[in-house]
Amino acid sequence: HKGHGRKLWQECINFARKLSQTAFYIESEPNAGGFYLKMGCTFIGNGSSKVCAEHTIPLFKYALA
Repeated sequence: HKGHGRKLWQECINFARKLSQTAFYIESEPNAGGFYLKMGCTFIGNGSSKVCAEHTIPLFKYALA
């Protein structure tokens, strides 16, 4: 709760804009979904975990304006 996640998030956005991206997608750790929603992402569903096949992970999209 010191703002480090928000600073890293802003760096991701700046990097995506530098690459002229219009959006990017996130395969989230299951407990981090609230952070991504707070940052303005849209939940788009669940995907298969690449680490443990029987688990699912939340997927998010962030559209750059």
